Amino acid sequence: MTETMKTYHWSGTVAADDANCSIHSWLRERMGFTRRFLRRVKVTGILLRNGNRDYWNLLVAAGDYIELEWKEQLADIQLNHDRRGNHSDLILDIIAQDDDLCVVNKPSGMLVHPVKSERINTALDILQREQPTISFRPVNRIDRETSGIVLFSKHVLAHQKLSEQFVERSASKVYLAWVCGEVPCESVLNELPIVKDHDHAVRRFVCRGEVIPEEAQQASTMIRGIRSIELPNVGIISLVEAKPLTGRTHQIRVHLSAMGTPILGDVLYGGMIIPNIAERILLHASELRVLHPLTKQERCWHAELPDDMNLFMKLTID
Repeated sequence: MTETMKTYHWSGTVAADDANCSIHSWLRERMGFTRRFLRRVKVTGILLRNGNRDYWNLLVAAGDYIELEWKEQLADIQLNHDRRGNHSDLILDIIAQDDDLCVVNKPSGMLVHPVKSERINTALDILQREQPTISFRPVNRIDRETSGIVLFSKHVLAHQKLSEQFVERSASKVYLAWVCGEVPCESVLNELPIVKDHDHAVRRFVCRGEVIPEEAQQASTMIRGIRSIELPNVGIISLVEAKPLTGRTHQIRVHLSAMGTPILGDVLYGGMIIPNIAERILLHASELRVLHPLTKQERCWHAELPDDMNLFMKLTID
């Protein structure tokens, strides 16, 4: 197994009201770095203050320029070619990337990352084969059948900073879906709690009424209709925009089903399959908005509708 080391860099300037604490405390409390990450820097890298090596326990002063350099060990991605199965010639649609992150438009039918039963031809596997010196980590995940935006970090610091935004719910996500029935154009906030169905391996359902099980999870989704059309032998279907304000498993699928408008192709939650048209769950992660992990500037990316979902857009409104 061939191994390489890649060096990463971060820098920041101490503000006037942050002075008179140790460099370590400033990095932990003001910059938000985890102890685990700082241990990595201490073991594999260096700390610089104003261009010179310095000690972690010394006090910072206003205007100090602090730099961190650290190394990450990367396994040669050629190892993956020894795993069971054949690698395809799939190429991912990369929406944007820089030294810290990569945004891809994942097609339906592809896993985000390897699982025990499927190790190759996932989005992560393809990215690593295309850029073998980068240690990609998925920041968000979408189901196999869901298409759209998936965000990957390129090093541990970027992963920490991006993941925090999803945990703290400051990252903004927008999904598009074709559903059975008509959905009003006015935005509706669905706040029905979600609970796991103990009689099924993956299914969830909403809780209604005054008695809510303890294991139920708070869930909030903003939903609005964009367009409705009527199909022969099918009835009315609608394109909806869904903004999950929480991140529960199957949240959008469950909330839309609870409204009586299940997603086309989502048989698990009551959606219908339309042969040769809607044979998978027609759900697409169309927009993602986050703060860049190092520059702190807002970034927003969009993924165009895939062909199977865009087909309905070409139909005339009834």
